Amino acid sequence: MTAATHPIEAFECILIFAIRLPLLLIKLHWTLNALSTGAHIIKGKVCENFMVDLKVSNAKLFRRSVGIIQRFTQVGVEEATDALLRSIYEVETISTDLKAASISGHIAKATSKHKVVPRAMILAMNKCTLEEADTALQQCPLVRQAVKRASNSS
Repeated sequence: MTAATHPIEAFECILIFAIRLPLLLIKLHWTLNALSTGAHIIKGKVCENFMVDLKVSNAKLFRRSVGIIQRFTQVGVEEATDALLRSIYEVETISTDLKAASISGHIAKATSKHKVVPRAMILAMNKCTLEEADTALQQCPLVRQAVKRASNSS
């Protein structure tokens, strides 16, 4: 028997591969996460270590978005939620029916929209109109800069 075909050596090779492969996959995962995070930072989607330009695509991200708006604008849950809903539905005032609607309905509407959370942050910070918030975002294509500028003017 040759070394490659010996059953014990073959088992040892499989065992080594089985141990090393998960470690390699973990290293690859961490590397890809670091690259992705770096790209988001360069694109200006991160403020103070928080990804603020996120897609509101599930209930967890909806709640996280409300929390981000609260954190950066110093408003309560209700006001942060109202700003988020104004941004999602592109309305100046939120009706009681809209407030009472399910989160899944808000998510369905928000998923296809861009810059929902940054716009909501500017709405909550500056107590401004949707048009003013959109203008602020157009003037500063990097979300991080638009949010900082809005916080300085509030």
